[in-house]
Amino acid sequence: MRPRSVRCSLLAVAWLLLMAPGPGNSQQPREAKTAVLVELFTSEGCSSCLQADRLLTELQEQPAPGVEIITLGEHVDYWDPLGWQDRFASQQFTRRQQDYGIHFNQSDVYTPQMIVDGEEEFVAKDAGETRLAIQRAAARAKARLRIETGAADENTGHPRWTIHVDSLPPRAPAKVDVFIAITESDLSSEVARGENRGRSLRHSSVVRILRKIGEVENGPAVKFEQAIQLRLDPAWNRQNLRIVAFLQEAGPARVIGAASLPVAAN
Repeated sequence: MRPRSVRCSLLAVAWLLLMAPGPGNSQQPREAKTAVLVELFTSEGCSSCLQADRLLTELQEQPAPGVEIITLGEHVDYWDPLGWQDRFASQQFTRRQQDYGIHFNQSDVYTPQMIVDGEEEFVAKDAGETRLAIQRAAARAKARLRIETGAADENTGHPRWTIHVDSLPPRAPAKVDVFIAITESDLSSEVARGENRGRSLRHSSVVRILRKIGEVENGPAVKFEQAIQLRLDPAWNRQNLRIVAFLQEAGPARVIGAASLPVAAN
C-alpha cells in the first residue's frame, strides 16, 4: 500500500475568518454546544501532513461558535518503511482508515485524510472545506451522551469514568457502537530521516488508546451506562490528556454523538 502524494497549501482566508472570535463566544455555555468529531489520519513520515497537523491544533482552539470540536489524531503505520518510523503510529489506525475506505468506496487510503463525524472525508489542507463540513455535521441530530468522572481507584490510582447514553437521534440503527479514546496533546518529535528529515514536528490530540466498550440498543427507552477504568502510561502527561467517548454506526460509519473531558479532572 503506497501513500498518495498530496500537495500542501497555506490556510485559506476562510479559516482566518473562522478563527476570529464571534460575538458572545466567551459566554457560550458548554451544555449548549453541539459536539462534532474530527479525525485526522496522519504520519510523521509524510511531508504533506505538516499543514494538516497544524490545522488539527487550530481546531482545538474551538473556532466554531456553538460547536465543540473533538479532535482525534490517528497516526498510521504504512509510512514507517519509507524512511522514518513514527513513534505514535499503530496498525490499529491503519485498519480503521482502511475500513473507512470501504465505507467511502475508495480504492486506496492516503494521508493526510480528515473525516468529520464519519460522514465526510477530504484531503486535510483546506480550512474552508473543514469549516463547512463541521457546520454541516453540527446541524445534524445527535445522541445525548455524557462522561461522568468517578473517583480514581484507591489501590492503583487508575482513573475511572462512567459513559451514559440517554437517547439516540432519529433513524439510528438497531445497535450503535460505543468507543472511548485517550488523546494527548503538546507532543513533539525531531525527525532524522524521511520526507520530514531535520524538522521538529508538533502534534495535538494524538490517540493513545482507542477501544470499543459496548453497544447501545435502540428502542423506546434508550439507556446505556458503562463504567470504565483505564491504566494510563506514566510517561503520558496527564495535564495534556483528554478522554473522548463517541457513538458510531458500525463500519465505521456515521458518528451520532461525542463528548470529552480533561483527564486531569479525575
